[in-house]
Amino acid sequence: MSWRVFRHSLQSLLLAGLSSIAAAGDLDAALSVGSDFVVRGETRSRGEVVVQAHLIGHHDAGWSLGATASTVDINPGPGPSRELDVSLAKSWPLGPDWSMHGSVTH
Repeated sequence: MSWRVFRHSLQSLLLAGLSSIAAAGDLDAALSVGSDFVVRGETRSRGEVVVQAHLIGHHDAGWSLGATASTVDINPGPGPSRELDVSLAKSWPLGPDWSMHGSVTH
């Protein structure tokens, strides 16, 4: 299976998952523009303007599925210009003021 087929399949599954979560919960979306994209102190846009889109679906049972897309410019010269992160999370209430949260992100 080629990377392109895998990527499109993953995107389709993500959209299907988000739509099913949205049917049973909430769907949040955001679009932002920033002056730099810094992760753990390292720039991912080399000080250039960055555009990011966030989409996350929350299910009533405590599950959430999200995706973040961003422009990047990691190295001088040719290289990736976009980044896609996908996350799956689950929250458990422990009391009126406490909860536990676990997540995996790619």
